[in-house]
Amino acid sequence: THSVRTRQALLTFRYDAEEQLREVEDDDGHVLRVERGATVDLVGHFGQRTELTVGADGWLRSLRDPVSREWSLTYHPDDEQGRGGLLHTLTSPGGGTSTFTYDDEGRLVRDQGAEGFELTLDRTADGLVEEVERATGEGRITHYRNDTDGSGLPRTTVTQPDGTSVTITRPGEEAAGDAVFVGSDGTSLTAATEPHPVFGRAAPVPSSMTLTLPSGASLTSTQRVEVSYEPATVPPVIQSATWVQTTPTGDTTSTWDAATRTLTATSPEGRVATYEFDARGRLEWVRGPGLHPVQYVYDSDGRLEEVRRGIGATVRRVAFGFAADGTVNRVTPPDDAFLTLNADPVARLTSIDGRGRTTGFSYDDASRQVTVTQPGTGDHVLTFDQRGRLDTYAAPGAMAIDWGYDADGVGTGASVGAGHGVRFVPDPATGRPSSISSGGESIVPMYEPMTGFVRSIAGPGGVTVGFVRDGPRVESQTWSGTVSGTVGYTYDAAFRLDTVRVGAEAPVVVSFDRDGLLTSAGPVTLTRDPTTGFASPITAGSTSTTQRIDGFGAIEELTTTWFGGGVFGQVVRRRDALGRIAELEETDGSTTTRIEYEYDAADRLHRVLRGGVEVERYDYDANGLRTSWRNAAGTFTPAFDAQGRLGSVGATTYEHNDYGQRTAVVTGASRTELTYDDFGNLRSVALPSGRTVRYEVDAYGRRVAKDVDGTREGAWLFIDALRPVAELAPDGSVRAVFIYGSRGHVPDAMRTSTATYRLVIDQLGSVRRVVDTSSGSVVQAIDYDAFGRVVRDTNPGFQPFGFAGGLYDPDTGLVRFGARDYDPSVGQWTARDPIGLGGGDTNLYAYVGNDPVNSIDPTGLYIESAIDLAAIGYDIYALANSNCSNLGANLLALGLDVVGLALPGIAGLGALSRGASRGGRLVALDANAFRNLRSVRRSVVSPADTLFVSPNVATELARHGISSADVAAAGVHVASVSPTGAAVPATRVADILRSTPTRGAASAAPDALNIVEAAGLGADVFVTADRQVLRFFGGNTRIPGTGGISLEVLGF
Repeated sequence: THSVRTRQALLTFRYDAEEQLREVEDDDGHVLRVERGATVDLVGHFGQRTELTVGADGWLRSLRDPVSREWSLTYHPDDEQGRGGLLHTLTSPGGGTSTFTYDDEGRLVRDQGAEGFELTLDRTADGLVEEVERATGEGRITHYRNDTDGSGLPRTTVTQPDGTSVTITRPGEEAAGDAVFVGSDGTSLTAATEPHPVFGRAAPVPSSMTLTLPSGASLTSTQRVEVSYEPATVPPVIQSATWVQTTPTGDTTSTWDAATRTLTATSPEGRVATYEFDARGRLEWVRGPGLHPVQYVYDSDGRLEEVRRGIGATVRRVAFGFAADGTVNRVTPPDDAFLTLNADPVARLTSIDGRGRTTGFSYDDASRQVTVTQPGTGDHVLTFDQRGRLDTYAAPGAMAIDWGYDADGVGTGASVGAGHGVRFVPDPATGRPSSISSGGESIVPMYEPMTGFVRSIAGPGGVTVGFVRDGPRVESQTWSGTVSGTVGYTYDAAFRLDTVRVGAEAPVVVSFDRDGLLTSAGPVTLTRDPTTGFASPITAGSTSTTQRIDGFGAIEELTTTWFGGGVFGQVVRRRDALGRIAELEETDGSTTTRIEYEYDAADRLHRVLRGGVEVERYDYDANGLRTSWRNAAGTFTPAFDAQGRLGSVGATTYEHNDYGQRTAVVTGASRTELTYDDFGNLRSVALPSGRTVRYEVDAYGRRVAKDVDGTREGAWLFIDALRPVAELAPDGSVRAVFIYGSRGHVPDAMRTSTATYRLVIDQLGSVRRVVDTSSGSVVQAIDYDAFGRVVRDTNPGFQPFGFAGGLYDPDTGLVRFGARDYDPSVGQWTARDPIGLGGGDTNLYAYVGNDPVNSIDPTGLYIESAIDLAAIGYDIYALANSNCSNLGANLLALGLDVVGLALPGIAGLGALSRGASRGGRLVALDANAFRNLRSVRRSVVSPADTLFVSPNVATELARHGISSADVAAAGVHVASVSPTGAAVPATRVADILRSTPTRGAASAAPDALNIVEAAGLGADVFVTADRQVLRFFGGNTRIPGTGGISLEVLGF
């Protein structure tokens, strides 16, 4: 097979004298060998061997991988109904067995598996009407109906167990027309297609898409494509192509130039990014406005060997080394302190060593990770049931958390020890939660009958949140109970947020440029650079912030000035090889202070110097637990238990419960007690003074109110899952409205009934000064040490935001970030990470991996880089409409690997991966991780070049009156991929070729997936020869657990 962009041979297939597949070689020279003897062995380029055992009947009986994990298969015997050869049982290495039952026509009617799993299919047919009822073991039924509409077009209706449905009407197989999707609430999506310029109707490509909501509001995106290619070549080689996608905000254009091998993307505002490929079609350079270029370097085996970013002396490099078996065994970051990686023969990571720590991993027979180990801390232990569901998890020294499920795999609860846990009660008919209860408190959701969306949800403290929607789009959310208030939203023609309104307050009006970047929100104005999109200045009243971004997307300067000569700012003078801040200058009025930061070998903050004098020092053990620290409060030596829980600091002791939550802090006769509900929310703090702070939370765990000794001090309404949009006074009136702009985790401004205040932040997002935008008066000044301990606060409680944008409570000294509370006095969370190892750190109490200078954690779950939130600016308002806010971006997505540059209007790496997973069977996620970039890029950017059929295709097509000249004229390259007897009938190929129109028609160039899916051939191929597994993606039956091997394609 050949690339239509470079003519490069991508895959070469070789056969033996009996026309059986013998070898497959990829464009890097990696060869997968098929050795046939007593067994059929697949031998990868680096020697990994997968052994296939075939019975006398020709059916695959077992598959054994390089670490001796085995899959076993049995088949139904021949009978009068001809069911011989149908798969009967499949047993996986984990011991679970699936059993399959068929009707007299060979259709699957039952699938029974381990742990009580059962699925039955009941089919009835009457003329053109076909219906299938899919029933689970718990009796939850999904109904499918195929019929025709009034015009005779094929129609499918899918009704879910909750009664919601979607009806899909499609044009005929070879006909033009629109596909229409209509939900039970009236939401509809209409997708129009047009023939591909080379492959015609066999591979229709999108030309327009319209989403219409029940209210009648609609959003349309259109696409037009022009392609120039060499028609005489096989495959045809594209010389140039232009894609233009149009939405209400303007055109996004991408052009491909084969002569320079460059893809150029231009946003509606004219901002440009380019992607340059080498002669073999590999991504080589990415250039974006305002950022240093990114270069990809490959070794002689075609593997990604190095990534470089920057120019001249600024270049930062990440290099990869490889073991003899082809696995990555070394990663060298820009500071040359490399990591050593060890993997087993099937590329499972077994250890990572370097940068001051060692982490080990082990797996069960089903390749599920069951232990994670660091020296001196014990193991994190996970167990799974036979269906692969997490059964138990235990942190080192901690009690295990046990999960329960019903027969359908729906969670029924989690518990820690006897009598402690959360119980999920799934609705018997739908499986969705009808209640979540624990310790006498419950969360109870109610659902919209036509959409299945949550209509209202009652929380554990008597607070209920209700939603009003237009289809999937949120129009308002309302709190009732002990906290009352409403936040409403309106939208513009592009489905972008137009206003946010809290109760009867004046709305906050927001606006965007044509690229979707925020340009104003209420009193805050963001001036966007026409080339880069970076915001500077950012103004509100008399305040103005200058923001400079360096070529790596990191903040170089953040300085705010205001009326009367006030100024607060930070200028980064030096970053280390990893991009971490090594030195900055902080200006407060007329005083400028030089601050330096040093890090240890494990990337943790070690020393802080002000004016050249050490003011803070932190030392750690191998697991990131502090062994000592020194700051302005003194010198401290802590003690921890086996679970990593803080036990004592000097004369102060810390107590915890079985869940790992801190419950008390004791110093002599002084005692602070913390109480949690069984959902993990901190609900009260009894202070040594005798005062008691109590918090109310809603069903989403958001802290919505604070009472002190039974008297309400304040309450909060939220714009999304994490960020407060308003503060309420004790009487329920609106005390302040928070306005977000340049950052997502902290507001730029606060509006009250008497004034508007600017929240002046540092590079981390910590609130440092609060300034009246009219008078220039500083009404609050806050300073912190490196870990967020407040060292000065001139007006405690004036507004709720503090260190790193978290919600600071001056009564307790704790900072609330999403799911957890952080104690900056000791640099630890008060509870373990709720998502365990999913947070990316084996130390479940460490705050941002002990690097609070360069990282933040707004969710309380995982670390985010402060650089990411600063480079472009975070559009908080886009998140308010969670279901529809990304629609415009999805419609605009061109599948471009932006690699760190969120170029407005063009999909970034995340959108690229999503697009590939939706439509890219060429993406082999279990292949060498550093080849995935090429795989994703090919699947999204490369046009189709091949239809895969059997070696004797020419003879078969000739029987239908189609010659090789006819094939060439149709612009279709036919390649051999399987021995005689492939499952694709030549008649189908003939029909496809006959229906292919004259080449040259203006249309899009899709990826290979679109061709294969439209043609129905089911033989798209991707090879990961260095992993020994030949991966075939397609419609032919694949063996579970084999990486997608297709029996038909292999010739069995």
